[in-house]
Amino acid sequence: MCEEKNMKSENLIEKYFNGSLSKEEFLELEKRIDEDEKLRFSFYEQLEVQKAISKIKHQPLKDRFKKLEENQKRKRNRKWPIYAASIAAILTTIFLLYDPAVNNEMLFAEHFRVYPNVILLSNRGENNKEDFVKEAFLLYETKNYKKASDAFNKLYSISKEDYFLFYQGISLLADNNFQKGIDVLENYNWEKNNSDFTQKANWYLGLAYLKQNKLLISKSYFNKVANSNDDIAPQAILLLKELN
Repeated sequence: MCEEKNMKSENLIEKYFNGSLSKEEFLELEKRIDEDEKLRFSFYEQLEVQKAISKIKHQPLKDRFKKLEENQKRKRNRKWPIYAASIAAILTTIFLLYDPAVNNEMLFAEHFRVYPNVILLSNRGENNKEDFVKEAFLLYETKNYKKASDAFNKLYSISKEDYFLFYQGISLLADNNFQKGIDVLENYNWEKNNSDFTQKANWYLGLAYLKQNKLLISKSYFNKVANSNDDIAPQAILLLKELN
């Protein structure tokens, strides 16, 4: 049983270094390293052997590993130093740097939030159209995004209000229908039509392309937002820094 466990651990480490580790396997490796001191030091030594640290351009992380290396030489037989950064944090950081796709997905999850309903509606519409609009936003606010996208699509075909198109696109993104959401948001010239939703549309297009790991296109949209006077410009600037 012990030998089988060791083989499993070595297999996980091997997959870690060749970049084929899944997120589930990463969590398993993280757990094993945290619980097994011998495996922890073995993993650290392999990091050194493969020159992982020297390939990482982020200097603060390199400095942290240098301190760990010096401490390991002095106290190889002691437990992991209390003052050192946790193995989970170190593993996570390196894992993200080795796997940009995972990093992009996590950044997307961190920054994507459905846009709130900013279209004010009365409790009861004066006509059937207003009732239909209210129903569409109710579907949106209750996270029934598939039906909401269909409803906004119908509304836009009737009145051509740009906010219906905007909320249709957001509904599709929230429903994980990223390519269709991109198509909807890109097929309208927000800037030319002087839309109030121009930079919001650019922001969500940037996030959608980030989710698809298309960084050049993603950054082009974030740059538009960052160079605007929109209230989300600071958020776009910070996200661009994270991507560089």
